[in-house]
Order: sequence, then structure tokens, then C-alpha cells
Amino acid sequence: MAIAYGLMFILAHHLAALWGGGYYYSLFYPAAGIRFALLWWGGPRWLPAVIGIELLVQFMTGIIQPGSPDMIDQMVGVARSPLTYGLVIILVRWIVRRGGADIATPPMPFALASVLAPISAAIISLASELLRPGRAHGLPSEPHLTTATAFMVGDLLGVMLLAPPLLMLARELTNKQPTNFVPMPRIAEGAILFGCGWAFALAASQANLGLLLTPVMLATAWVGLRCGRPAAWVAIVITAVIALPISQDTVDIATRFALHMGLAAVAISGYLAGSYTDAQRQALENIAQRDRLLYQAERLKTLRAMSVAVIHEISQPLSTLSIESRHLAALSLNAAASREEISDIAALLERKVGSLSDMIRRLRRFGGRAVDEPSPIAVATLVADMAAIIETETRRNGFRLIVSPIEKGLIVMGQEIELVQAIVNLVRNAISATTDKIIRVDAAGLDEQIILTVSNTIGSDLKVYPGMGVGTLVARAILEAHGGKLTRKDTTNDIASYSITLPRAGPIND
Repeated sequence: MAIAYGLMFILAHHLAALWGGGYYYSLFYPAAGIRFALLWWGGPRWLPAVIGIELLVQFMTGIIQPGSPDMIDQMVGVARSPLTYGLVIILVRWIVRRGGADIATPPMPFALASVLAPISAAIISLASELLRPGRAHGLPSEPHLTTATAFMVGDLLGVMLLAPPLLMLARELTNKQPTNFVPMPRIAEGAILFGCGWAFALAASQANLGLLLTPVMLATAWVGLRCGRPAAWVAIVITAVIALPISQDTVDIATRFALHMGLAAVAISGYLAGSYTDAQRQALENIAQRDRLLYQAERLKTLRAMSVAVIHEISQPLSTLSIESRHLAALSLNAAASREEISDIAALLERKVGSLSDMIRRLRRFGGRAVDEPSPIAVATLVADMAAIIETETRRNGFRLIVSPIEKGLIVMGQEIELVQAIVNLVRNAISATTDKIIRVDAAGLDEQIILTVSNTIGSDLKVYPGMGVGTLVARAILEAHGGKLTRKDTTNDIASYSITLPRAGPIND
């Protein structure tokens, strides 16, 4: 790795001379991007090796003259930039550990470090030149502020153009993170807008107004906002491929400087916009993961209630089975026993065993699958499953669950276990809020939608739903993941209802 870095640094360092020369810092310094990528990927442990390699390169290229009176100052000047980069990366990672989720969400740490490192290196270089002018890199022919600004612009362009692809390549090789794909309509939208921005810039150039990069900057920022950081990087590289040769042929250093400042603005705006979009995407993924954890917690809560109910329900049939089996055994030994009496006891045993089997099957079905595959589901089936799960709980506490007849043709597409859990949560909330211990469930089709309503009487003295917290959040998250929504409506006659709206699916193929 150290040898590869040394070779890449030598090549990039010589390439930078095309946009600088003499003691004037290059306006495009690709070696900074290679340095930043290695320090960000490998961490501060690579800092001594990076400093050593860059010192060796500067000795080999004659920037540092062995035995000269200024050799120590020159070595300090060379080591200053990689040391600053390493310290900035350490600082950013410390801020991430101590900061909130808004700054710690990738790729915000990288975006912060990639902008802060070149700026910090330029500021420290300017302070050093002001304190000890001309001691590092010889006597600059330009004003200190101009030199430091050129230093910042060159490093910033190098980091923005080279560090992202190097780190993306390292990520792909190590398989640390999955690749996020952008929808083609967004890519087409960004490409069209980016092309329009460049058409305006080139038209201005043809009109002798110079290469105006402001419309390109706005288009690149839009590409970043819509498509993320990789797409923004592609737009930045295309801009650099067009602008850098133009600046290379420009003799006037002020014009070249202005063009590179515009290119730096394109890079910063596009990359930060892409970083914001990627951070937002990551935040949404984190929220989805949280919703999954909440759903699992609610499911375990329901499973526990079902287990308690099943244990309670099993005790009575087991007692009946024990008594009747002993009775049946006694009858089998009695030659006078009638066939009809034996048949009645056998039928009773069969019914009790069937009831037990149904309870166990329902418990296993709800608790045995983590996630079922999306499939067409009849709303009547969802409501029936919900009623079976909640039946014992409502009966033991004196509640009535009234389910209106539901058409068989009401079909939705989704994950059955999750949708059942959402309905169970809403019915439980209604149980905790009702004043007359009656909960009503009904469903109806409306054009391309299906609306399922859970309603109850709340009474004029009940202003707040007790317990309407995590259960409702989980239900809403499940429904929104299925393309639906959850709405609440309170009527004037003290009836509160929650309505589930889901897209209607086609008929189930038997």
C-alpha cells in the first residue's frame, strides 16, 4: 500500500505542475485527493507513512535540497499538509463520537472532513508564511493571501475529484456497504438539467463573457440533491474535464484563478448537496430499522398475550379430555355400554382436540414467521385472524368485538402477519379507550382503495386515548410501508374511529 501511494503521489504531484509552476501553489493538486483518501480509509495510523513518503518524493524532485540551510524549514513545510489532514480527520471523528445523529450520519463526516482539511491546511500555511515569510518552499512570487487561497482551491479540487472514487473502489473491494441505486427517471432529469447548465455556460463563453460556471454549479447541486453523492461526483468530474483544459491554456493567472474558484464552488455545492441526500437516505433507513424493531416488540407483546390466553384456554379442555378419556376407558370395559354413548364421548374428545389444535396452530402461525412474503390477502381473512388473536382477551375482560360482514372481493397486497399486527394494535387501542366495552370493525371498497375502520365510543369525559403510543406508531409504519395510511376521526356523538386505507389489489388466483 505504501509503495502504491508513493507512485500515485509522484504522478499526481507532477501533474499538478500543469496548473501552477515555480513556487506558486498548483490550482489543481490531485495528490491531495490521494492523501485524503488513504488517511480517511486507513485512519491516523497511516499518518507517519504518508509524511515519510511525501518527504521522500520532495527530496527526489528537488523541492527539498539536502544539506541546504533551509532544509529543516522545507521539511516542516512538506510535513505540515499531511499532518493537518490527519489532525482534521481525527477531529472530525471525535466530533462524530461526541455529536448527535445529524452530524454522525454517513456521509456527513466525510463531507465535513473533505472540505475542512484543505481549508485548514491553507490557513495554517498562510499563518506560517506570515510568521516566517519565505522559509518553506522558498520565496513565493505571489502575495501570501493569493498563494494560500490557491493552495486551498488546488487541494479542495484534488480531494473532491479523486478521493470519492478511490474510497468507493475500496468500499466495493471490501464489501463494507451496499450500493444504492438511483431510479433512472431521476438520472435522466439530472442529466437534462446538467446539460442545460453547460449549454448556458458555453453560450456565455462564445459571447466573450468567459466560462460562467454559476449555472453549472446550480445544476450540479440539483443533481446531488436528486441523485446523491456518486451522481454529483460524476457531474463534478465532467465539469473539471471541460474546465481544466481551458484553464491550462489560459495565460492570465487571474483568469485561471477565477475559473478554478468557480470549479471549487461547483465541487463544494454539488458534493455537499449529494452528501445531504445520502445522509437523508441513511436517516430514512435508520427510521425504517427502528420501525422494524418497534414492530417486533409489539409482535412479542401480542405473542405473550396470546400465550397467556392459550394457556388459560387449554386448561379447561385438558381437564375435560382427562375426565372424558377416563370415562371412555371405563365404558370400553363395560359390555353393557351403548355404542351411542361411546360415540358421543368420542365426538366430544374430537371437538376438544380440534379446539386445542386450532389454538396451537394460530399461536405457531403468528409467532413462527419473522416476515412473510407479500401476497394477495382477503381483508376478511385479516379481520378473522385479528378476531381470533384478540378473542380471548376481549371475552375475559367483558368486551364485545362486532365485525360487520366483509365482502370476499376486498383484496390487498401485503405481508399478512404485519397487517394483522396493525389491526390488532388499533383494536387494542380501542379497547383501552372505549366506555361501553363495544368495538366495531367494518371494511368497504372505495374505487381503487379499501377502507377498514375500527371505532368505539369514548364518552364526553374521556379526552385522551390512554396507551395510544407505540402501538399506533407501529401500525402507521406498517400501513405506510404497504402504501396505505392511517387517519383518526372523532364525531360529535362521541364515536372515535381509526381508518386504515390500503390500495386495492386484484382477485386472488385459486
